[in-house]
Amino acid sequence: MTPAPQSPARAATPVAVWLAAALIVLPLLQALPIDFDRTAALLVLLPVLGSGRDVWRTAASALGHSKAWVRAALTLMGGAIVVSVYFSPHRAPALVCAASWLLLAAAGAIGGGVVQADDRASRQLMAGLALGAAAGAAAMWALWLAGGRGAVPLYAHHRILGLHMLVGALATTALIVRSRRAAPRWRWLAVGTLTWGAVLWAGGRAPLLALAGGLGCWFLVGARDRKPLLTATALQLLAGLALSAVFWTPRAELGWWHAFARTAAATQQGTVDVSALTSTRSEFWRASVQHGLRSPWIGHGPDAYRFFTPKLDGQ
Repeated sequence: MTPAPQSPARAATPVAVWLAAALIVLPLLQALPIDFDRTAALLVLLPVLGSGRDVWRTAASALGHSKAWVRAALTLMGGAIVVSVYFSPHRAPALVCAASWLLLAAAGAIGGGVVQADDRASRQLMAGLALGAAAGAAAMWALWLAGGRGAVPLYAHHRILGLHMLVGALATTALIVRSRRAAPRWRWLAVGTLTWGAVLWAGGRAPLLALAGGLGCWFLVGARDRKPLLTATALQLLAGLALSAVFWTPRAELGWWHAFARTAAATQQGTVDVSALTSTRSEFWRASVQHGLRSPWIGHGPDAYRFFTPKLDGQ
């Protein structure tokens, strides 16, 4: 006798709880002296793939209701990756990277199905993102204070810190805006103070621009959320500015104040120093275009960037 399928909401709950816990734990795994390319951390997502037929059916339904051009684009992307791996001069690392992409895409599809299936499950996922970022910020600052004001602990680079805090800042804003009662809103505001303070302290301009762009798009399309969105953003921004000032540092790559100074210096006297404005990335744009022109149809394979010269090294 075939068991009756669960409702989408009931099937989504355990997956949402697992993903939320994984999103909290994953950033803290960076403290371990192993897995420097971060692929082993994807194993945390594997149980999601065995989450049951009902959740897979919900994810497939979410994709099936998407527009035809979305499905066609995903099909073309998948085919391009397969061809690119086959013709890659470094097939083994290309295959490993493509497998990581596949695992992330599958987990993302299930996550999308979970969010569509149940509002409670979507809040659980947002909570995982928010609490993971807050835990990372608190651990980073604790290690930073204990070990002196040198490098960025736990995250190894301030850009990685900024990217993670960007996700957490958006998640806390969503939780504040969608909370129906005052008590949860104040709790998430406290969490958001940590993440907003850390993204400002990280000193990266790209995460701040992405945060502003994401909130701006939300403001344009979410008419009913505009007033609470403006309130939540203003409160978190003010609290984050105050918290980031507490951890002031003279290091030139950290802090929104240094980012502002770098931007002003790159645009002073009516001229724009593109190299300084892009942190020397523009010096590699021409080489990147040349790599693309050498193989415009099949590319060089996933993860081929590590074999290119010249390239922008770093984290």
